[in-house]
Amino acid sequence: MNQKSYNRRRRKLWDLFFDEYRSQYINYRKYYLASDVLGKRGNILDYLTTVFSAILLAIIGAIASLGTPEWYNILLLILAAITSGLSIINTFGQWQLKSNEYYNAGQQHQELFKEIEYFVEVELPDENEEITYLENRAQELINKKNNLNKATPQLHTKWFDKLKKRRDIDWNQPTLEELREGEYDFH
Repeated sequence: MNQKSYNRRRRKLWDLFFDEYRSQYINYRKYYLASDVLGKRGNILDYLTTVFSAILLAIIGAIASLGTPEWYNILLLILAAITSGLSIINTFGQWQLKSNEYYNAGQQHQELFKEIEYFVEVELPDENEEITYLENRAQELINKKNNLNKATPQLHTKWFDKLKKRRDIDWNQPTLEELREGEYDFH
């Protein structure tokens, strides 16, 4: 197809908005990543605490029913220390609570991403959309993104670094013509 190219104002809007689009994708992905990692960490600590507690109770039962050597008492003390240490780490870490908070934040960020994605893939390349509408809509979406960032828990930069290692956030910016033709897949 030999369609006309876009005007400079729309190209400039796309150049400015692309970073917001990519940024929102990163936001929702890193919240889900943090939720997943912390949830798994919490589950592991729960299982370890349960296992060491069960071993500790079995040894206490053995001590109560049998005459035991001195090393049993040392083992008992070590297991009690491990169990209490795991319990303290799990309690102060609040892994499951944080995992749930991050998952909920990820859902909110993903919902906004879908709205932004529609704007980028459908509205922005539509030659019939007025540039003034597009500029206002872009600003509205940026404001929503900024407000959502303020309203959700802040994540440490390590989550961005972990996500970056997965290499699915390294996007090349397509042209508006590529968007219009549907020739570009971001993810």
